[in-house]
Amino acid sequence: MTTGETAVWVPTPMRSPPAEKLSFEEFHDWLDEDTWAEWVNGEVQMVSPASLRHQQLASFLWVLLDAWIEVDDMGIVLQAPFLMRLPPPLDRAREPDLLFVAKEHRDRLHATYLDGPADLVIEIGPPNADACLAILQSSLRALAAAFPGSKPLADDPRLKKLASRCVGLDGRQLRKAVFGACALELQTALRPETLTFELLARAVDVARTERDRLKEASR
Repeated sequence: MTTGETAVWVPTPMRSPPAEKLSFEEFHDWLDEDTWAEWVNGEVQMVSPASLRHQQLASFLWVLLDAWIEVDDMGIVLQAPFLMRLPPPLDRAREPDLLFVAKEHRDRLHATYLDGPADLVIEIGPPNADACLAILQSSLRALAAAFPGSKPLADDPRLKKLASRCVGLDGRQLRKAVFGACALELQTALRPETLTFELLARAVDVARTERDRLKEASR
């Protein structure tokens, strides 16, 4: 980049997940390195990019763990995105923030996924209400930058109350809710700049329902 140039973030179009259920092998063939997705009971679930803060925490933990594990050659620590496939009855493939595979279990490692459970999994917890608000505002501003003429939803005073309802959702689910809100109605799907607060609130409720459904299914 030359002096005076400004870096502009341009959203990458999100791939649509297959409508039908897939076997793990079919999911693995469908997946590519530019697509973040997980596989749960045959369904493909898209994963949104993590926040800067989330990545900083993950990188900090990775450095600490890797340095400690390397001393005695105990195994390997990996950061997302790297799939961990769990066999039935769980029957899913997730991308933990960090996973540790002990040396005696390195035979589970394949080029693009771990076939079986890791010896240690670390997930960075969901954001609090203030962080949820910041994520919603950041995502709405990115949407407004991509679609000029968008309503100034990032400054809507109702957003603070909505953010408190988002506690328990992670950053990926929150970003997915913002962009998923555009697909709730045909007009908004065709013209994302017409997104309303009411549609955003509906999308948050959909995300919360999906979170609860997945929790119940994993019990």
